[in-house]
Amino acid sequence: MGAQLSVRRDIAGKLHVAGLTFDLADPNDDQRLAAWLLRQSRIVVHDAAIIWRDEQRAAAPLALEHVEFRLENGFGPSPLRPDG
Repeated sequence: MGAQLSVRRDIAGKLHVAGLTFDLADPNDDQRLAAWLLRQSRIVVHDAAIIWRDEQRAAAPLALEHVEFRLENGFGPSPLRPDG
């Protein structure tokens, strides 16, 4: 298995990913996340494990395995292509 990533939404609704925190209720943070994504020429996730923890809903963790994801910032009909 490839990379392992933990994604967490805390009780206040803030998103925690790879050491970064985003407050999606704050338009500035929303823009900061979009700007960061658009600065990347390509993001590829291959055979990854992702754990989603949603403290706001008090839900059990959701484990996704063998995740394939590609985000390409360029010209074309669909720059976002989740696979699998």
